[in-house]
Amino acid sequence: MKSENETAEIAPRPLGGGYVNYDVFDPDLIPLHVFSGPEVGERAPGFVATGTDGNPVSLSGFRGKTVVLETGSYTCPMHNGDIDAMSQLQKKYPGVVFLVLYVREAHPGEKIPGHRTMNDKIGLARKLEDNPGENRTILVDDVDGTTHQLYGALPNSVHIINGLGIVAFRSDWNNVVLVDQVLAELQEDEDARLNMEHYPKKPPMFSRNGVPVLLRGGWRAVWDMVVAVPGMIRAHKLAAASFPSERTFTGAKSSLEAPRTASGLDDQG
Repeated sequence: MKSENETAEIAPRPLGGGYVNYDVFDPDLIPLHVFSGPEVGERAPGFVATGTDGNPVSLSGFRGKTVVLETGSYTCPMHNGDIDAMSQLQKKYPGVVFLVLYVREAHPGEKIPGHRTMNDKIGLARKLEDNPGENRTILVDDVDGTTHQLYGALPNSVHIINGLGIVAFRSDWNNVVLVDQVLAELQEDEDARLNMEHYPKKPPMFSRNGVPVLLRGGWRAVWDMVVAVPGMIRAHKLAAASFPSERTFTGAKSSLEAPRTASGLDDQG
């Protein structure tokens, strides 16, 4: 575990490990059962990303405030399905900083290939920014995925960083209900923390907005996902089996529980 006395701003650098801005989706490119990066209770790595206006934005600029950092992309049904709900949370917690880290395209196709330049990424991030209801600050990672790798390189993870720069909660898939609950606890206790790294969600083809968002990439993106469904189901099952099932919470109320549907899969997405 990293010391809380470490310098908050860590110089970003490519981390290797085969990060690819792929043109054809393949579940093997995204090991869902591996969640690297800072764990709950550790200091959040500092980073500098690019705003949609082209200006640099540093995590250290939000020091002293609670930060909700979600990863996403224009072709990610998981991310796009939660935009309205996350924007409502932003209104509910005006003192919290809500950030979207725009990463590689989850499901590229003939219309939107994998990113090659920062101009590609910024242009698509602006499209995401124009989605109805999107009020959060969107930051663009570099083409090498430097910050994405620092925070686990998953397509739609969420990290909550408290005012001291410590990770209070993280999940491999964004979970709006739990984000809301953790933020409520942090209002009462700045040191509140919830350990729950995995939240099951339906694979994109089975989510409500799956096909419309996949079509942003093109019909090939839809077809690639159809071909990948068996592999995605296996990947989601492997992820569920790889993370500890025990959830521990420390805080003022000690009342957080992870919501689940009867099927064990989230209905949103």
